[in-house]
Amino acid sequence: MASIPEIDDEWNRFEKFLKEESNTAPSGTNKFIHASPLWWWFDTNQQMLSTAIGAAGIAIAFSAVVVLFSSRSLILTLFAGVCILYVLAAATATLVGMGWELGFLESICFAILVGISCDFVIHFGHAYIHFPGHVDRHERTKYAVLHMGPSILAAAATTFAAAIVMLFCKVIFFTKFAMILLMTILHATVGSFVVYIVFNDIFGPAEPTKLADKLFSCGKKDDASNSTDEDLVLAKYDVDEKSNLEVTLSSKGEISQNGGENEVEVILFEKSEHYDPIKNA
Repeated sequence: MASIPEIDDEWNRFEKFLKEESNTAPSGTNKFIHASPLWWWFDTNQQMLSTAIGAAGIAIAFSAVVVLFSSRSLILTLFAGVCILYVLAAATATLVGMGWELGFLESICFAILVGISCDFVIHFGHAYIHFPGHVDRHERTKYAVLHMGPSILAAAATTFAAAIVMLFCKVIFFTKFAMILLMTILHATVGSFVVYIVFNDIFGPAEPTKLADKLFSCGKKDDASNSTDEDLVLAKYDVDEKSNLEVTLSSKGEISQNGGENEVEVILFEKSEHYDPIKNA
């Protein structure tokens, strides 16, 4: 069967021929059309092309959301998007260079390709934000490569081996999927270790989750400011060693022991969890 570009040229020639003939045909006979199973196949491939592009766009958008929630950093999400686009472009260009053309099976495989291409990047992003607070980008990148790199290389090796096994299948879908998987894993490994890691080492943030932490901390501060005066307690207890008093103390409470051994001053700012002054005095 002819390729899609060849069918497209043939379709355009038929359309041009029919328009020229309809202009000179007598009235009543100038409304003819042409139909062929080849045109149906051509239309099906055009729909598969648009579907593959749409599926890739949806997958990239969802992968960006996943990366954003896992890394809690807009900059890391931007780097991940660039890396995923590289993997898609490089894998597609490699297959086109091998003489591939878009067909029914290829469109299905390319929809799966996007999900595989963002896997390694998510792991590296999660390792990059491992340290809380302000840590130099070089240290963060070094930690990500040393602690997550071996696992990613092992995953790439096992997936690569599985794809090589599928190359010997008799079903065409599995052989095509195996080749796409090989190219995707190859470029995903290069993209994560070269593109993503280099971006992080040169332009990566020292505090990748600073903005997200500020947003969440503001919400917690607002909740704390809504506490009423009834929750503020100042109590002074003479605690007997044999007694079993139980007072309420939050993480913001302060405890000080004054005077004798059994005199405990407890300052409570919020009532949240139970505290035993005998055990903790």
